[in-house]
Amino acid sequence: MKVIMDKDIPNRLYKFFDRKEHADNFIEGNIYLRPPESYRKIEGPRQDQSEGLGSIKIVESIRQVSIPSGKWSESPGHMNTTIQFLNPTYILCLSGSKVSSENTKRKFGEYGVEVQDIKSVAESIKTFLEKNKLNGFSVNFIKCARIAYNKDNVFTSFDIYKNFNLSFEQKPSDYSDEDEYRLTICLELDLDYAQETKEPPYLFLQLEDMSQFVKRI
Repeated sequence: MKVIMDKDIPNRLYKFFDRKEHADNFIEGNIYLRPPESYRKIEGPRQDQSEGLGSIKIVESIRQVSIPSGKWSESPGHMNTTIQFLNPTYILCLSGSKVSSENTKRKFGEYGVEVQDIKSVAESIKTFLEKNKLNGFSVNFIKCARIAYNKDNVFTSFDIYKNFNLSFEQKPSDYSDEDEYRLTICLELDLDYAQETKEPPYLFLQLEDMSQFVKRI
């Protein structure tokens, strides 16, 4: 199980809740994680119907045939490309310091916490998952990264295989005011587990108390 921290992760990140007890529960180490695709159907301003899918446009020459002459011609264009990562993934969404206070209250709630050491949170999650196995699944990696707000942007060249993470680390530019950073847990099927398995609809983690590096604001 690997913990991967991108280089541009700031020291302090923020998370907001619509209820005070939810913020307190988070500090106490109780973390609820959804799959990215669950946000396609969630009600309210947090909904993102493209969540869980990476989407870009790659510059290509478009070939066209003229009928009835049958002559081919080429013109500038682009190829729509969708990226989907099939391993079960679960996300913890946080915000950086550029997030607007009005936006957070409208979308997430007024009760905030400051995560002063996101790597310690990731390591706590790793420790919990090493001790508490998931039936039929093991953890491939835990990754923290800044969201790329470039969904449907045009690229002259792009390596899809090196950017599989866009399926869980990309959003449309309309969401850029969230200044989101995301901790992602990726599972893989445990081939030693003989029974038929279904991926968990969510993850509920009961970590050790996190008050030493997560504070109320």
